[in-house]
Amino acid sequence: MRAERLSIFSSVEELQAEVEDATTELKEAQAVSSGRLAVRRQLQTELSACAEDFSSEAACQRRSTDALRAQRAALRSEAVELGRELQGCVSRGDELVSENLRLRTESAAIEEAEERTRSELQRFLASESQQLLAAGQRCRQLWLDGLPAAEPSRHDAFVEGVDYETRLQTLREAADRISCSNGVSRSSSQR
Repeated sequence: MRAERLSIFSSVEELQAEVEDATTELKEAQAVSSGRLAVRRQLQTELSACAEDFSSEAACQRRSTDALRAQRAALRSEAVELGRELQGCVSRGDELVSENLRLRTESAAIEEAEERTRSELQRFLASESQQLLAAGQRCRQLWLDGLPAAEPSRHDAFVEGVDYETRLQTLREAADRISCSNGVSRSSSQR
């Protein structure tokens, strides 16, 4: 019986040693598990903070992207409007170039007609100056004939005081003005 007791004590001691070893291992496992749990909680806290930061940054990027889209749409609309205005300006420029060309053509025709008229008038004046002098004297005589007979000497003094060359020049200038205005109207009617 004593051997049985010794055997039982020995078994109990072994079991106690095993229980102590298991308890020690369990305590060590609990300590490791507690450490891991603390690390996991810290990681979860950091992950939550990172997720919040990421969400905040993503929202900021979305707002920035939306603002850029709106700005790009406004720029596109403005570019289309500017394109229309440019097209209108180009068309107006073409019209002005055509008008300028037409006016230059008309101006050249008027200048040519004026030069022709001036040259014809100069030829006429050169060949007809004697006839103009005679016409001037005839005009003088007609004028004198139309005056009252009471003061012929006064009229003669006035007429004699006027230089014939001056009167001839006045007649030439009047003829020049008349022919120029006729030449312009002629060239205008020819168009």
